Amino acid sequence: MATKKQVEDFIKRVAPIAQRKASSRDKWSLPSVCIAQCCCESAYGTSPKMIAANAILGIKVGKNKVHFGKAWKDKAYSTKTKECYDGKTFVNITDMFRAYDSISDAIEDYYDMLASCSRYNGCINQPNPQICITAIKNGGYSTDPLYINKIMSIVSKYNLTQYDSIVTGNKTQNGEDIMSVRIGHASISEKGTTNGAKGDQTGKEVCIRTWYSRPWDYMAVHPDAAVREKHAEAVEAACANNNIGYGQNDRNTLNTLAKAVGYDLSKVGKCNCDCSSLQNVAAVASGAPGAVYGSNGWTTATMKTALQKLGYKIITDHTYLASAAYCVRSAVYVKASSHTVCGLDNGTSYKKRWKKQVLRHLEKMKVCLA
Repeated sequence: MATKKQVEDFIKRVAPIAQRKASSRDKWSLPSVCIAQCCCESAYGTSPKMIAANAILGIKVGKNKVHFGKAWKDKAYSTKTKECYDGKTFVNITDMFRAYDSISDAIEDYYDMLASCSRYNGCINQPNPQICITAIKNGGYSTDPLYINKIMSIVSKYNLTQYDSIVTGNKTQNGEDIMSVRIGHASISEKGTTNGAKGDQTGKEVCIRTWYSRPWDYMAVHPDAAVREKHAEAVEAACANNNIGYGQNDRNTLNTLAKAVGYDLSKVGKCNCDCSSLQNVAAVASGAPGAVYGSNGWTTATMKTALQKLGYKIITDHTYLASAAYCVRSAVYVKASSHTVCGLDNGTSYKKRWKKQVLRHLEKMKVCLA
């Protein structure tokens, strides 16, 4: 049995990795559940064979030796384990389990597996730990009939939900919850890739989710409150319209159809966009003076220059990028050459902090935060 110090040290070791790997994804699963599973599967890092193989999540090789991503490099080890196929009786078997070059790779492969296997869909972007682990268990991760209770017991005992705010946007400070802030974005195709059929096949290709830190390089805020509101409304309309899907090869089809209906994104037919083309179309829909959609639209690499030309205030201070509390409705968050989203709610501290530390800069541009 692991000692108190072993437990504490193990959680301290895996928690930041679980957070980092989860927060870098559009299709995430809760860090709290991942950490608890690491604890359960590896006996808090005290299983010599599992630690030697960095196999802290007990993922089997599988008959087809599927590569969910790039983290697993075909290494494996054989060991005895117990399975409960009938829900009552445990039997001893010997099976092959995945071995990894590092614990980081093991956790990455875990998230890759959950995101790419449809049987685990119920855990994706699910902010409730109980629902999350239930979906994972029912998807075939474990045959132990008590697995859900075991994982939730670990989550509760060690307050592991404190690590979830990085993906859920729900922060806790001094025991007080900070409200959840939503973002709208074009995420990923129905295939889990950068291209797919026109339209949102899963309801998650172009969608609303809780705020998270990518981390972001900057956020952009337009000086006109009316423009900001129209931008946010356009993104919300796109997320609610399942005719709009994700695809990079035909990313410009959203603008083509949006233009035909006066940029009312609720009326757009079957088309695709990607994260940056969606924000470009929303900017045009907002009526921001000078906003146009060029021959190939914005990209996350070119957005900063385009936004500055339109008069957006660019905020790079990490304080305002790392927490949902400082989100301004319609703020465009950008990670260059990676991703962009639109904030859909004002954070709890957006007025207080912005007025104290940022408003002096925005006032020069006549920015109104009301």
